[in-house]
Amino acid sequence: MEWIGAMTPHAVVAASNLVQTLPALARLASMIGDPAVRSRGTIGGSVANNDPAADYPAGVLGLGASIVTSTREIGPSRRPGRVLIR
Repeated sequence: MEWIGAMTPHAVVAASNLVQTLPALARLASMIGDPAVRSRGTIGGSVANNDPAADYPAGVLGLGASIVTSTREIGPSRRPGRVLIR
């Protein structure tokens, strides 16, 4: 199982050796916005925004990824992306 933290900037996702095993995700991350957006925007922000025109939510669904959320009361919870992104 591969893991990418929510605060990981798009540029780091695109250049990560870990993500290179998922070429579609690496390419998706490398094509987001312009260099300024890629250096400051994060995968977590993009997924949390859940904009249907955005790249990462479609990537989460296409790759069959899971999303881990956490609250103080419940702790970590892992759910398939298809359940959270509609």
